[in-house]
Amino acid sequence: MIASGPIRAIFKVLYERDTLNGKPFVEEKTYTLDAGDNLNKIEVSYSGLPDTGAVAVAIGLETRKKRYIFFR
Repeated sequence: MIASGPIRAIFKVLYERDTLNGKPFVEEKTYTLDAGDNLNKIEVSYSGLPDTGAVAVAIGLETRKKRYIFFR
């Protein structure tokens, strides 16, 4: 946990058991959540990857049909 104030929360998560072509690397994600916003910010960084060559990374957003749940 980096910040836990009433306006913004920030925390980091480390994933240390991933491999790429059999070589381990670390993925670090920093999540930022602002009060009153509908979206959050996620910063991703990688360490331990080889310096030579390019690494293909895919990112995207998942879209879903709207669902309305009504409680009685």
